[in-house]
Amino acid sequence: MAEAYTTAALLTTAREGLRDIGYQDDLLREEYKFADILGQNEPRMIEVAGFAQEPFSYLSGAFAK
Repeated sequence: MAEAYTTAALLTTAREGLRDIGYQDDLLREEYKFADILGQNEPRMIEVAGFAQEPFSYLSGAFAK
């Protein structure tokens, strides 16, 4: 039977995995808000984002969950 994982456990695993492959905290963002380029009025938010460089944008985004 497959194990059930909570959202918090999966996010922790994702964060730790990104750090394990070399991402430093200054390139990781939690609860990252961004403008919806498809026209939504309010910003969207993702729980964890890893960026390749600053400034942070959809162009420098590498991983997100």
